[in-house]
Amino acid sequence: MRDVITYLLSFSEVRFIGAGSVSTLLYYAIFTPLIRRHADRYLMCSGIAFAVTFVVGFPLQKFWAFSDHGMSAIETEGAFFFVKELGFFGLNALLLYWLVERWRFHPLWAQVGITAPQGVLSYYLTRWILST
Repeated sequence: MRDVITYLLSFSEVRFIGAGSVSTLLYYAIFTPLIRRHADRYLMCSGIAFAVTFVVGFPLQKFWAFSDHGMSAIETEGAFFFVKELGFFGLNALLLYWLVERWRFHPLWAQVGITAPQGVLSYYLTRWILST
């Protein structure tokens, strides 16, 4: 069993899913209680959760998921990662607003529907950022 786990963790995609899962669970651990108390301020709740998960997500993705331990370009990679995450936050806020206001989804369920497609796109963009 240990050999199977070691083998699976040799793939960056598997490590990315693991790191992404940690970030996603952290996001929802922050977002869910906030949204229960402040459902009318769902964009603010999303922004707070985003800020915390960014701080955790970058080191997880760089050092563990993609095994990039080089420090020479960390400022540039961090800046690109921040721009990517900021873009995702903007897209997330737009879709969240649209789903909640236009289609009357509950903010939590709207966020759940946005998470998976964003994760797939995030993998490819993060891989590109850390490979340049």
